[in-house]
Amino acid sequence: MLHFWDKHDFRNRTFAQLYKDFALSGISLEKGSLEKCISNKQLENLLTPILNGNNLKQLLYTIDLKDDVIVRSNTLVITMITRIAFKVFLRTYFTSKYSS
Repeated sequence: MLHFWDKHDFRNRTFAQLYKDFALSGISLEKGSLEKCISNKQLENLLTPILNGNNLKQLLYTIDLKDDVIVRSNTLVITMITRIAFKVFLRTYFTSKYSS
């Protein structure tokens, strides 16, 4: 799935899903700052300071990650980005495969 990150369309769809999931969790993001990120590291640096205990549980629920991922993962933001990107990948894959 990582090679898809290099594709502009996939990145934009992932940014849109990030924006949506964060908004559903009460966390506002600027679309422009998301679109400036061209690597996972830049995206991680953008998102890490935004997260806190008040909004994290709702965000994990929205993204469909268990609460214990906080304890298990020392790279929580990367885990969240990967999960959201995977949702985009699956949606794209099944839409293209089953739409005729």
